[in-house]
Amino acid sequence: MPPAEVDVPSALVRQLGNFPFWRGKLGLAAVLEEVYTSAAAAGMELTAVN
Repeated sequence: MPPAEVDVPSALVRQLGNFPFWRGKLGLAAVLEEVYTSAAAAGMELTAVN
């Protein structure tokens, strides 16, 4: 069975709300969404069966 598609890679972070000591120019959720998207693509590439 293939893994479920995730529409929002940082859904858990968004549910948790603002991180109290985050000092980045961008919000933590925005930063992690980019990281999660890249990590998911890399993981799918590693586990792809050709």
